[in-house]
Amino acid sequence: MKKFFIRIAIFFGIAGAITAAIKLGLPHDWGNQPYSIKLDYLLEHQDEYNTVCIGPSTIVCNIIPEVFDEYTNNNTSTFNLGVNGMMYLEMKYALEHLLENDLQVDNYIFLALEPRAITDRSLHSVRSKYYLDLQDVTTATKYFSNNRKQIYNHFLSYGENLLAVGEIGEIIDYYASANENIAPVEENGFFDLEKQRGKSQKVVDEVRAKTAAVRSQNKKMSPSRSSVKPPTEKQQLAISELKKVAELVESYGKNIYFLYMPNQITYRYLTGHKNIYMGDGRDFPEFFEDENIVNLNHLNREGAELFSKRMGQLYLQQNPDLPKGKKSKKKRNKKR
Repeated sequence: MKKFFIRIAIFFGIAGAITAAIKLGLPHDWGNQPYSIKLDYLLEHQDEYNTVCIGPSTIVCNIIPEVFDEYTNNNTSTFNLGVNGMMYLEMKYALEHLLENDLQVDNYIFLALEPRAITDRSLHSVRSKYYLDLQDVTTATKYFSNNRKQIYNHFLSYGENLLAVGEIGEIIDYYASANENIAPVEENGFFDLEKQRGKSQKVVDEVRAKTAAVRSQNKKMSPSRSSVKPPTEKQQLAISELKKVAELVESYGKNIYFLYMPNQITYRYLTGHKNIYMGDGRDFPEFFEDENIVNLNHLNREGAELFSKRMGQLYLQQNPDLPKGKKSKKKRNKKR
């Protein structure tokens, strides 16, 4: 039995050494190519920006930097670093590396999300694990304390990432395609969901019809006008995580703004920080109206313009001492 355990230890030691050697030259963002492309562009043009937005599709498809900057009186020069499918732990991982690499921006806008489950569909995929470390697994274990499957999924994904299980092929592809021509980053990182994905009017109309009842209800909501209820245990854990993110950013002398979507009332639990709450449904009904959406929570260009305008105005409310009419010196990254 003793020999068996020694062999197991030797096996994992050799496997770990091989994995470490394989991953030695990889950049931190290797497992998310869309993010990697945008980050490379940002690093090459960082002198043009002072603000970065981080988050999933509700960031990349809803925030048009040029419009947002216009309504902050050009006190911001913004790059949309959002990427579809980003979850909280990956967002935190990206932010940590931006700070460690001394990115020359002053402001981070971070979508306020709670830790999300690793679904059966995404389990074993590189995107669901390339960023995981032991601290992330600890966070997930606390957050999903009553969900054994999610604890298992996070531990399994962490172990797979540690040993590069299922990653070798993508690592080889990464190195093989490192010098290939890639599509240019346009509009400072904004992604026009309706146009880029070629959504037909028929498909959009079908989605609008399916979500009409939910959106009608959301449009009438006014949660910020109700009494504050004590946060749930999960909400407390999520708040604790966001506070850690804020402390990290502020330790680098940077500013962080937590973005909360319409009717996302949990902003009231995160006190002492700058929160951009997009408002109750009744205050921002345009977010739910047919003419502005592609699907639930994702806007077309017209809707994104309204979202970015409102967000810029709310940003100014958080910073009343900013100049009223600063002129931007930023080189605009126009659509080509």
